[in-house]
Amino acid sequence: MRQALIKAVVVSDREDGGAGLARLIEDTGLAQCSAVLSGAGGLEDMTFTEDEIIVLEVENPYVPASVYPARLLFIGNYTAADLARITSIPSPFGVLSPDPDLETAAAALTALNLGLTVMDRLMNGEPETENNARREASGENHLTEREVAVLNFFARGFSIRDIAGYLRISVNTVKYYTSSLYGKLGAANRAEAVKEGIRRGLIAI
Repeated sequence: MRQALIKAVVVSDREDGGAGLARLIEDTGLAQCSAVLSGAGGLEDMTFTEDEIIVLEVENPYVPASVYPARLLFIGNYTAADLARITSIPSPFGVLSPDPDLETAAAALTALNLGLTVMDRLMNGEPETENNARREASGENHLTEREVAVLNFFARGFSIRDIAGYLRISVNTVKYYTSSLYGKLGAANRAEAVKEGIRRGLIAI
């Protein structure tokens, strides 16, 4: 059984008023959009909880203080000054480059839902190949290819039975991979495994 859907609010400056972004967020299968706003002005009249994620596809990353303690995911090309403002936010936050793909959006939502900060690789300027080389040199990237695949399915909310169907393997085999990756990551449960996988760069953001 999949985890409960994340409650998301989409805010966009684009001509479509956020309709495209809302479709992307819901297509991840992890979140349901409770509101879609054209511009951030409407946020001032709303109240939020720490379980909600506000996804902002806006040129100006300013948000009213009333949105806290919601978690914020900014999507756009931001200046150093913009990023400095974003990093001062008291809630968990994320920043993605424009037009993220489905997997990137899903991974970002998962990370934010765990209370983690998200900065995609294009934002920090470090190519993925360098990240991989650094992890291999440090000995961190020691999961097998199939274990990494299972871990990424976990990050997207799939059940063991779902994963078995997608990978065309038995449920018991998925359970074996799960036990193995838990041990390698030092995790006691799925949430801990995903959190550690994101920290090690095994789940792409």
